[in-house]
Amino acid sequence: MGSGKLPSSPPSEIGRRPTHVTYYTTVPAREGLPKPPPRVPTVVTLLRKAEEFKRLMATSEARNQAEIAERVKWTRARVTQVMKLLKLDEEIRAWLLSLPPGTPMKLVTERQLRPLLDLPHEEQVRRVAAMFPSFARQRRLVETEVVSQAGKAICRVGTA
Repeated sequence: MGSGKLPSSPPSEIGRRPTHVTYYTTVPAREGLPKPPPRVPTVVTLLRKAEEFKRLMATSEARNQAEIAERVKWTRARVTQVMKLLKLDEEIRAWLLSLPPGTPMKLVTERQLRPLLDLPHEEQVRRVAAMFPSFARQRRLVETEVVSQAGKAICRVGTA
């Protein structure tokens, strides 16, 4: 040991990476514990935050997006991105907010919606209906209900 040399590895071992790595994790058993509640899709959470940010600015609780960013520990650019979701057509926003907890997280994402934000509202609705069958189905149900209600109103006026 007095020679000052470090023990060397066999030449075949130098610079080699292990061929496999085993990770050991401890996962607590879920037996007897209640299931966690289903998660709300991220885009729904972001849309709610955007509405809250708008309310904060409208009531002067926050002067600008930079102040909101400071409060929520986001960048100003991220706050701007999230607030741009408010440029979606009202019908699309209502559909997004109606998505129930447990809806697959990737069914609708912010990244899918972002290219639609600068389009006219009619084009947004058309494209979302083409992208998401559940939106198109809900839209047809609402249109059918509106036509049905209008027909009933016309019948009442005609018989009066």
